[in-house]
Amino acid sequence: MMKTIAIFPNIDKPESAGVLKRIVDFFADKEVRLMMPEATARLCGYPELGVQGIGKQNVDIGLSIGGDGTLLGVCRQLYAKNIPCCGINIGNVGFLADIEVPELESRLGKLLNNQYYIEERTVISSSHYSRGQKRFLGHALNDVVICKGGVARMLHLGLSVAGCRLTDYKADGVIISTATG
Repeated sequence: MMKTIAIFPNIDKPESAGVLKRIVDFFADKEVRLMMPEATARLCGYPELGVQGIGKQNVDIGLSIGGDGTLLGVCRQLYAKNIPCCGINIGNVGFLADIEVPELESRLGKLLNNQYYIEERTVISSSHYSRGQKRFLGHALNDVVICKGGVARMLHLGLSVAGCRLTDYKADGVIISTATG
């Protein structure tokens, strides 16, 4: 059965171009459909891999090329469809990335042959309530930071988990972290 892999290179890192080429070359003669966000695919010279609305596509796995920040962004994009993500570390900080560049092809082979496990991680969601209006802010694999803007006043914050109000805070800010963060 053909696998579909979505690739998300960090185009601000010059090293990502070489890693992307190695990935495309590795899968060239295999039963794999590669895709990338349309604008990124054009910028990277692979317009044939570009798709619109990549987060809504049927994808088996997402590959990020970058550091932990790139991987966290990809996880946010693919979370709603429960698509597993794998990071290829070309950054300075790669605590969350699964693949280092020297082992790239051997690890891609393991992905192709289903020789991997999926590590479940806690994801938190954040919403903002103001004047009775709820605004969803997003999902986070690591942490959510709430802080005041330029106004030098205390914030009045409330914390609820699964709809149950736990506590209220008056503070300059608060960081809510998962075990990953």
